[in-house]
Amino acid sequence: ILIISHQSNKSGAARFLLNVFSEIKKDPNVELQFVLNQYQESASEFTDKFRTKYFILDRFKITRFFKYRVKLYNYLKTLWFRNIVKKFNPDLIYINTVGLNPLSKYVVENNFKYILHVHETDDSLIKSPNPKYIENLIKKAYLIIGCAKYVSQFIVSNYKVNNVKTIYEAININRFKNNGPVSFRMANGFAGTDRIVGVTGAPQYRKGTDIFIRAAIRFNQRNTDNKFLFIWLGGTTESNNNKFYKGCMSLVRDSGFNNIILRNQMDNVEDFYRALDLFVIPSREDPFPLSMLEAMYFKVPVIGSRVSGIPEALGDS
Repeated sequence: ILIISHQSNKSGAARFLLNVFSEIKKDPNVELQFVLNQYQESASEFTDKFRTKYFILDRFKITRFFKYRVKLYNYLKTLWFRNIVKKFNPDLIYINTVGLNPLSKYVVENNFKYILHVHETDDSLIKSPNPKYIENLIKKAYLIIGCAKYVSQFIVSNYKVNNVKTIYEAININRFKNNGPVSFRMANGFAGTDRIVGVTGAPQYRKGTDIFIRAAIRFNQRNTDNKFLFIWLGGTTESNNNKFYKGCMSLVRDSGFNNIILRNQMDNVEDFYRALDLFVIPSREDPFPLSMLEAMYFKVPVIGSRVSGIPEALGDS
């Protein structure tokens, strides 16, 4: 099996690969070859666990400013990938997410047998800048996996295909370490009496970071002198360097409230979960966020938007 990972970051789609294929790898009758379309912060986890290849130019930050825009880059990357496919000669190709990239494009155009795992709906599919490519990608797939029933139904309804199977994503609890020597509250100087409402995930419009901030502002306006902290944990200094994130920071600054905090992601995220009194998923679209399962694992109450696959995990209670 040759696996194409569109991302190698902290996203649920990439995390799913690390979780599931670590188990599949144990089967002596299966040989795996990973190919990363992007070299991101979790790339080393892939290279440590699996036989993994990545295009050397993707290691350089400057590449992201011209890749996909420069035909030479696409041409060279396609040649590189074609050589990998030829040497490995896979029985099956697994494409993770519908994102347009030279690797998946090559597979579709050359009629290889592939499974497509879809982690997206709504804007990511219907309003994509590459609708013809996505339609082709979906309709040519040997099998389509939806990460939630909502996603599977969305694909069947909008693309008129019937080879769709729902496979829920899962978390790997083994990645959670033991308690650190200092708790999240102590490390950040938060009082034990403070009540922490938190979110984890890359700050994005789709994930409702601005909704979370506006809700916190409204709560503060209605409840003066409260003991609540509202903390969004996610993204890196690099990935958060964008217009939307800067707008969210401006919202926080202009509110004048110092109990609304945006922080970059942390490696020992379990310390954050243990500190929470409430976990919130304010997403506008979120097919099946793994963060809600992680919060549940740490017995944190969860409130989520009634969108995408979130209700499938939370139910109607």
